[in-house]
Amino acid sequence: MTGLYLSLAVTGLLLTLGGYRDWDFLTDPPKAMAICYSQAFLRLFFSRYAMRWVTALEGIGFIAVACLGQFGQST
Repeated sequence: MTGLYLSLAVTGLLLTLGGYRDWDFLTDPPKAMAICYSQAFLRLFFSRYAMRWVTALEGIGFIAVACLGQFGQST
């Protein structure tokens, strides 16, 4: 299970960094990809500026789940 939490933490770091650095594929994906790409689906509801914050908060959430899961597993 450690691999799962590690992958969640790495994904969270990428999302947080992508939101902070305003990576286009995370914060402004093509709306036509909304069916198969979750960030594009969120872009239908939020502006590009809000997508930066939504993406960063997603990343923080992934990191929190990874940390809490790893802590719960070790006790």
